Amino acid sequence: MRYLRLAVIIIFIGALGVYGASRVKEWRERDPHVPTISSDRNVLDVSCSATEEELMEGLTAQDEEDGDLTSGIMIGSRSHFTEPGVCTITYVVFDSAS
Repeated sequence: MRYLRLAVIIIFIGALGVYGASRVKEWRERDPHVPTISSDRNVLDVSCSATEEELMEGLTAQDEEDGDLTSGIMIGSRSHFTEPGVCTITYVVFDSAS
């Protein structure tokens, strides 16, 4: 029983060490620059039946490492109408570091 307890403790410490090393490696290799999405307007006025291309009008995305990411912009979410005829759209873009 004593050897089993010792083996479990050694395995736990080893797993903790591997986990800690992977977190440190991930932290060192992280991308410090996040992509930036910008728009040429504050309010986008489209109909309710607007296509995704119409909803992406005027958007650009840039990243210091990857450059132009405009083609990778996606719609993250659409809210319900917050007031008559108005809803909020959230856009997302990923760089090579996700």
